[in-house]
Amino acid sequence: MRALLCLATVLLLESGHVSAATLYQFTDLGISAGLGLNNRGEVTGWSADSFNSHAILYSNGHLDNLGTLGGLNSYGQAINNNGQITGLSDTTSVAQHAFLYADGRMMDIGTLTMSMSGYSVGNGINDAGQVTGLSETSAGFLHAFLYTNGQMLDLGTLPGRNKSIGSGINNHGQVAGYSFTLSADSHAFVYSDGQMMELGTLGGSWSVAYAINDAGQVTGTAQTPAGEPAFVGHAFLYSNGQMTDLGTLGGLYSLGFGINSSGQVVGQASTDGGFLDAFLYSDGTMTDLNDLVDLSASGLGKLYGAQAINDRGQILAGACATASNCTGLGHTLLLTPVPEPANLTLFGAVLLVLGTRMRLRIAHAPTEVGQTNADSPQLQRSGIGRATSCESACESRFARLAQSRNL
Repeated sequence: MRALLCLATVLLLESGHVSAATLYQFTDLGISAGLGLNNRGEVTGWSADSFNSHAILYSNGHLDNLGTLGGLNSYGQAINNNGQITGLSDTTSVAQHAFLYADGRMMDIGTLTMSMSGYSVGNGINDAGQVTGLSETSAGFLHAFLYTNGQMLDLGTLPGRNKSIGSGINNHGQVAGYSFTLSADSHAFVYSDGQMMELGTLGGSWSVAYAINDAGQVTGTAQTPAGEPAFVGHAFLYSNGQMTDLGTLGGLYSLGFGINSSGQVVGQASTDGGFLDAFLYSDGTMTDLNDLVDLSASGLGKLYGAQAINDRGQILAGACATASNCTGLGHTLLLTPVPEPANLTLFGAVLLVLGTRMRLRIAHAPTEVGQTNADSPQLQRSGIGRATSCESACESRFARLAQSRNL
C-alpha cells in the first residue's frame, strides 16, 4: 500500500513539470500592465484610468494601490518573493525616481546625481531587497546601479560605452543588463563581484539582457548574422559561458523577457504570418503559448507576449482585448499550469486501486478496524499562475528606457 502511495505522489509531482504538452488555466488580473511576478503568484505592474497610472500589487485575488512618491503617476516593475516592489514614480518635483515598496510604504531610493531633479528607475529586485535599474549621473549619462541598504552604487559601463541599464538581479546580487552609446551597438552584460562581463552576441553586432536567474543563466535578445535591427533580434539563453539562439515561432524576431530557476524562458516571438505571439521555451523547444491556453470562451484575443515566469511555472502574459482588437496593452493574464491529463488519469487509477485494497483489507480483517493508517499522506498540488504593445516588436518595459538614449 505504501508503494502505491509513493507511486501516486510521484505521478502528482511529475504532473507539475511544465512541458510542451501542459495546458494552462488563466486569471484576468484586471490591470493595465503586469511586469513582475514572484514565486507566490503575486504580481506588480500598474493600473490606469483616464488621468493617471498607479503601481499595484496583485495578491490572492486582491489589488492594492501602492500610491506615488508625491506626484501623479507610478509604475511597478519587479517584485521579490517577500512582496517588496521596485519601479518608478513621479515625485513632488515632477522628476521620476526609482522606489522601493516594503511594509506598506513607498520609499524614494534617489539617483546617482544626488539631485531631486535627476531620473532613475528600478527594474529588478532580489529577495534581499537589492535593486537594480538605471539612473542619471551627474555627467548627464544613464548608468546601471545597484542599490543596497540605502546606498546606490554606480555600476559603470562596458569599455568604449557611456550608458548602461540594469535589467534584472538574482539572489547572489548578480545584475544582468546592457551597455551602449548613441553611436555604438548595445552589448549584454552580467555584473558580479565588482566586474562587468560582456556576454557577446549571436553572431551579429548587438545584444540586450533582460533577466537572470540564481544559476546565472540570462535571457534577452541578440542580433544574428541576418542583421536584425536593434532590440528585435533572436531570444537567447546564456548559460555556462555559451549564448544559445532560441529561434522564433516561424518569423524573423524573438525576445526573451523572463527566466525561472529551471531555465525556462518566456517572451515574444514573430510567427510565419508576421504576427507577435507569446512563447514558452522549455527543454530545448519554443512553443506558442496560444497552443496551450484556451481563451475561446473569454472573448479575449490571442496572447501576444509573456513577461515573466516563476519557479512554479506560472506565467505573466498579455492578451489582446478581442480577437479583432490587438492594439494597446489589452489584458494582463496570470497563467497557471494544470496537470497533464495522462498523468491525472494514471494518478486516479492508482488511487482507485488503493481505495479498493483498503476496503478489501477492512472487510477481511475486522480486527484491524480500530487501527489508524499512519501511511495516509495529505496529497496536495500547489497552485501554479512585460507588457508589450500587442503588435509592436518593442517591449513596453524598455520602450521608455530606449527613448532615454537621447538624454
